Amino acid sequence: MSEQDFQWDETKNLENQRKHGVTFYEAQHAFLDTNRDIAEDLEHSQN
Repeated sequence: MSEQDFQWDETKNLENQRKHGVTFYEAQHAFLDTNRDIAEDLEHSQN
């Protein structure tokens, strides 16, 4: 996995854990995964 400089607010990190059950540390792996699939949610976004 390549090095990336992720920075986050610990308060938001704790809120994300409570809300989604995932830490920002865990979530950053999705951004670094070269085999990831990115899907557009047409129902969610209007922009």
